[in-house]
Amino acid sequence: MIASGYYALVVMLLLHIATLVVSASGGAPKHGSILGIVTSCVAWIPFVGMIMHIITAVILMVDAAKKEKTVIDVAS
Repeated sequence: MIASGYYALVVMLLLHIATLVVSASGGAPKHGSILGIVTSCVAWIPFVGMIMHIITAVILMVDAAKKEKTVIDVAS
């Protein structure tokens, strides 16, 4: 992180924001993306950042593993 000048946190913040926009428009769970945004903002704090990244990763994986209850038709 330090070697990249914390640039990786900025990139991940932008990716989490983009994921939030896509999730909001598709009706997918948004809490993983919101937590990712918060994590990207506080990750410069050494141990807090590490713990937040672990929590965010687990929540994002659980969200990804959940089966969809509804089918979204993207063709229409």
